[in-house]
Amino acid sequence: MRMHFFLFITIIGVYGYSQESRFGIRSIEQNNGLSTTFSSYYDFGYNLGFDISAAYDPHLFMLRANIGGEVEILSLALNQYYNLNFMYGREYTINDWLVLEGFIGVGYVNFSKENIDTNWLRVENQAVNVPITLKVLFVNSKVFSMGLNTTIDLNSFQILYATNLVFQFKFR
Repeated sequence: MRMHFFLFITIIGVYGYSQESRFGIRSIEQNNGLSTTFSSYYDFGYNLGFDISAAYDPHLFMLRANIGGEVEILSLALNQYYNLNFMYGREYTINDWLVLEGFIGVGYVNFSKENIDTNWLRVENQAVNVPITLKVLFVNSKVFSMGLNTTIDLNSFQILYATNLVFQFKFR
């Protein structure tokens, strides 16, 4: 009986270990950058994002929380947005120090606008969001990478563009 119990515990341990090596939390990221909607030439804004990604063999799954906004200088407009996205992607290693990651997904976006045209009342739009992301990462060590993240968020009311500086900490 002890032998069967020992084999059962050993098999469960090996099976659990092999499952952990296939699926698990891969990395966390923090993104700082600029965003725009290209609605006029004088728009600029901030973008702040947090990502957590998981890996299952070559497949990457990412959950992104993002806030941003822009100020239009000439009309004194203030646009703000936040979104939450679930994305699927892949990683392509170019060489020892350069990695490309591409993602596409679906999410939710809330976009609000205040300006003189709306009598400074807040006009909000909420919609389903389709984000497309490309990351160029420079590998600094086994666990840390820096790079650029370019994102286009497609939705029904305003296309959002963002370019960020990425700080990525990898667990595996």
